[in-house]
Amino acid sequence: TRRFHTLDLVWHTRHLRLGSHLLLDFTLSLQNLANRQNYYPNMRGFDPIQFQEQARSIWLRTSFHFH
Repeated sequence: TRRFHTLDLVWHTRHLRLGSHLLLDFTLSLQNLANRQNYYPNMRGFDPIQFQEQARSIWLRTSFHFH
C-alpha cells in the first residue's frame, strides 16, 4: 500500500507541475510564434512551413507532458 501512496504523491506533484509548466511552455512558444524576428531575421512576412514546424514542436512538447 505504501508504494501506491508514493505513486499517488508523484502523480499529484506531476499533475501540479503539469499546469504551470504547460502554461509557461505554451505562452513562451506562442510568444515565439508571434515574434517572427526570432525565427526569420532575414525574411519579411509569414512562413507557413516554419509556422507548422513550430506548432508541431509545441504540440509534441505539450503531448509529452501528458504522458
